[in-house]
Amino acid sequence: MRRSTISRKIARDPIPLSADMLTWQTPRHKTLVQRTKQTKGSPWDIMNTIGDQYYHLRKSVRVKYDQKFIKYCNESLVAIIGNDSFVHLEEMVTDSEQIEHIWNKYQQIIGYLKSEEDQLTAEHYGQFCRKIYRLLPIEQVDLMSWLSPSQRFRIAEMIQDPQVNDSQVYEKLYEFFNKASGDAKDEADEVITLGCRKFIAHHLGDQLAEDIEDLRVAGGTGSSHHTAALLFVKHSEIAEAGEMAHQKRIEESLSICKRIYLDFDGSCFCNGRADTCDPKTHVCQNCTGGTIGYQCEKCPVDHRLDKTGNCTTNLDPECFCNNHSNDCIDGVCQNCENNSIGDHCELCDVGFFGDPTKGNGCTKCPCPKNGECSYNTGSNRIECNDCPKGHIGERCEESESSYQPFTTEASTITLVDNQL
Repeated sequence: MRRSTISRKIARDPIPLSADMLTWQTPRHKTLVQRTKQTKGSPWDIMNTIGDQYYHLRKSVRVKYDQKFIKYCNESLVAIIGNDSFVHLEEMVTDSEQIEHIWNKYQQIIGYLKSEEDQLTAEHYGQFCRKIYRLLPIEQVDLMSWLSPSQRFRIAEMIQDPQVNDSQVYEKLYEFFNKASGDAKDEADEVITLGCRKFIAHHLGDQLAEDIEDLRVAGGTGSSHHTAALLFVKHSEIAEAGEMAHQKRIEESLSICKRIYLDFDGSCFCNGRADTCDPKTHVCQNCTGGTIGYQCEKCPVDHRLDKTGNCTTNLDPECFCNNHSNDCIDGVCQNCENNSIGDHCELCDVGFFGDPTKGNGCTKCPCPKNGECSYNTGSNRIECNDCPKGHIGERCEESESSYQPFTTEASTITLVDNQL
């Protein structure tokens, strides 16, 4: 233990990140960095905190900064391990070598560096830059690190028992998750939320991970079924194409994410137009009324839902209301439902958020006094636009000076908590 402490001290400090590389940070990001400074104080601990934050940013935000961060990492690594070694690692990435093999090769390279100071500094740069390069291995165990020792032992027993099936194991995990409280529940929620987002992005793509997170945050009736279907349809497409290694491990992890992260219990929600779902993809089967979609929620091209819930071509072609209304006057939608507004029911009403253009309804903002909110693409969180006097925070849950914090519904609703 003493050797590890001494080693951390002799590693060189990192080259500071320029201010323009960190303009994506939200107040929450900055608070976490400040907390790291106060509790640990190591420049490398701060770098790792920033690396974690950057890794979990939405792709639409990262693309604006990737060039600067990748340049920083490329130059830092070349300076310490040499150009030849860096090129070799780069070729392994280009050839789609397994992440574990790339990291093992990097460890081998830094093991040949002459001084322990160089070795430790290279180790730190590697840990930071693998987050920038998005070269982090994702394992099922990462989703269960929040379990207590006794809970891990129980899960291990169940896995070894031939009479216990996978579904029973996942239900037991869900039971442990629901029984957790306080800091333990917060830790479990954070591990699973971030772990599942990372896992889905790694194996199925950033865009799918972000689409699923958007749907999960928006919520609404049947949303957990919709997100589960979206996830498993994509998984099936890639698996059938033979483009997915370690299929068994991936399916196990996806099942954990489905049950806890998406809160999907296997129910089949088909908007009253079907009774059964595909057991693998969870897509509704045999939709009635000419409807299609994961939940029989839409009509084919050039068709519209009529008031009876059936698809027809007899509606006014100028009347397009994103399935939130069937009535129009001169092409303008009337009586938009699901908290949507606009000429085509394409916007959310004041005090609500979501994307009604995707056929989903709008969800009430978690803000005091029916306040407005918006989706912060940098932090992946819903934030209140204007807080009442004397109150601050993403949901106006914190007070200033003598004002007391709100204790209404707004201060207890968690939408995208435990995300960086």
